[in-house]
Amino acid sequence: MKMRVVRGNGKTICIVNYAADAKKVSKTVEQLHNIFVLDRSGSMTWDIDTAIENTKDALKVIPDTDLISVIWFSGAGQCKTLIKGAKNDESLLKLLDSLKSTLGCTCFSEPLQEVGVVIEDLKALCPNFSVNLFTDGCPVVPWSYKEEVDRIHKAIDAWKNEIIALNTIGYGNYYDAELLKAMAAKSMFGQFIHNSKITDLSSIFTHNYTKVSGMALETVEVLSAGADIVYMTPKAIQYYVDGVSLRTIDKDTNTFIIYGEGDFTFSINGEDYNTAGIADADIDIETPLYALAYGLYYRGKKADALKVLSAFVGDKALIDAQTNAFTPDEKANFLRTLEDATRNAAMRNPNTCDADYLPKDDAFCVMDLLKLLAEAEDTGYVYQSNYNRIGLKTKEEVNYFKRDEGMVVTPFKDLVLNKEKVNVSIRSKITGKVQLNPAQAERVGLNPVIDSYIYRTQTIIKDGFLNMDTIQFVVTPETLKKLEAIKELKILSVEPFASTDLIQKKLVTLDLTSLPVINKKYVDQSMSMHDILVNTVEALKLEAQQKMANYVLKTAREELGEEKGIFAKLTDEQVELLKDYGLNADLSYVGVGVKQEEKGEDFYEARKISYAIKGCASLPSGADVLKKMASGKLNKAGELMADWYKGLQAFLASQTFASREEELRATIGYAEKELVAIKKALFANRLQTCILNMAIVLTDYWFEGVDTDDKGNMTYTEGDTTLVIKAVREKVYY
Repeated sequence: MKMRVVRGNGKTICIVNYAADAKKVSKTVEQLHNIFVLDRSGSMTWDIDTAIENTKDALKVIPDTDLISVIWFSGAGQCKTLIKGAKNDESLLKLLDSLKSTLGCTCFSEPLQEVGVVIEDLKALCPNFSVNLFTDGCPVVPWSYKEEVDRIHKAIDAWKNEIIALNTIGYGNYYDAELLKAMAAKSMFGQFIHNSKITDLSSIFTHNYTKVSGMALETVEVLSAGADIVYMTPKAIQYYVDGVSLRTIDKDTNTFIIYGEGDFTFSINGEDYNTAGIADADIDIETPLYALAYGLYYRGKKADALKVLSAFVGDKALIDAQTNAFTPDEKANFLRTLEDATRNAAMRNPNTCDADYLPKDDAFCVMDLLKLLAEAEDTGYVYQSNYNRIGLKTKEEVNYFKRDEGMVVTPFKDLVLNKEKVNVSIRSKITGKVQLNPAQAERVGLNPVIDSYIYRTQTIIKDGFLNMDTIQFVVTPETLKKLEAIKELKILSVEPFASTDLIQKKLVTLDLTSLPVINKKYVDQSMSMHDILVNTVEALKLEAQQKMANYVLKTAREELGEEKGIFAKLTDEQVELLKDYGLNADLSYVGVGVKQEEKGEDFYEARKISYAIKGCASLPSGADVLKKMASGKLNKAGELMADWYKGLQAFLASQTFASREEELRATIGYAEKELVAIKKALFANRLQTCILNMAIVLTDYWFEGVDTDDKGNMTYTEGDTTLVIKAVREKVYY
């Protein structure tokens, strides 16, 4: 056994190289019983086929000598052992195909109890168990969440000493990460893994298998009160606190890294040591330091992980990467990078920065990209035919709409920022034709082919997470030049785009996964309650102006006879026929017999955050504002709308009109011009709100300096203005 101590920044790290007892090396784990616990809840509807295929791929790399059990689960009372202690052969693959369907909610405790039954029944046949639980959701059960958590831990406690590892794999963004981590921590070599893409499942199962195979049966106990302890082998990195007792270790290489304040005592198999009295041996410290950073970050001790990377390692690239990892995908990618650096010296960059290095906090991010493109001239979003849709699907009795051939390009300035959810979307207008029955059309005097259109919304960021890996834009050469100058941005392709303009535009495909969603600067700047109040007041002002301008525009057009739509020019028979074919008065296609799919029982919770000024929860109608202007009985929101109308009146008073029509045309022109400016300002305002909410959701920040009532509503007051904040979790059903 060899030891070495390193110190820095008030911390002490003791590295212990522990050699397995040569007499026990022969007692190796040569056969594993792999238990797969697979989620079939309703939320898996779109991914279950891929999950099963990936599980089949994982089985293909497991030796024929190993045993396989497969347990599927969904809601309470919906769990079953499909395969129990079988040899790994082709017949298992066909059985797995029977799981390619979904049902119910999500209950963990019952399949974990079933794991115990399998272990008890078959431990005499093979005593070495590895359990892999895969899920994309949180518990949704008839009893309370607390009771379910208690049941989960009770189930695991009953068999945790019988297994080598319980690995929990969370897919997507809506699972309970802390619960899955706590479950994995109950086993010797268990680990929680975030899996952003279902296609990664087979590689994860393979990694987990490799980690627990080829071990030696030997008991080792390392204890140190208050210390973080990381156990490292060539295959595994495990984190513990206060102490660890192992019944299985690597047959060749075992390293314990103990991390504590100042000098501390620890024991190994009952023998006591103190870091102050250790004579340093000539052993590698670089690899253990990276492993320690990995273990600390995995455990959620990000500040300590950053301290190790700066004060002890000095790896600038990894410090930068950690600082800008906010989403589950970004954190998981960073963790994988850190693990790769532990395994491969070529992935490291030690001694590339000082111990007090402060990382760049304004790294180019997805929100920067969207802002750049929204503000650029003539940027178009290319509608994706293969899109990861959100929400429940809709069905219709019959579809008469046939979209036009060719690419759909939408001005990127039409980007939609959700006021409450952390969603960023774009609404595309898709043109097409509706074919009427020729005989019916001729009977009422209509052309049988009607030019029409539909609107479709595609979400780029959903609940603070990327909903698209890649995205396409049509840009000018000037904008392309700006994109090419961003070194962090991965441009996948640049192609000529047919254009009637004098400027030859380009079709650009970008990899969004190459960028963080937001950066530290956005997070740091988004936390001032004063700034939130100012931003909310400005939003109220702009929304008031917009509502009044739209009202004036609508009433002016109605007076000119321009707001009645196509139907006003048609006979009743023509209107009725067009409605039968799913057409509106503006000839947009809304469908026939459209129904939303019934929601299932399974759901996830999306966070909604809203901001309002007290007394201005809603804006009055334009007509109501005009009525009350004379009496002066307007509230604050009404006054803001009236202020805009007074500006219009001042403009009209400065002009001379020959007719009422001329005045109405001037009114329309003024309102349209104002709406363009308001829309631009409102976009900038909502972008700030969106970034704020994203920072809150992704960093677990909470509001400071606010008063909270018994309903959970928060208020913040400056002078005579009170900001009201509501933060809720909304159930989103699958």
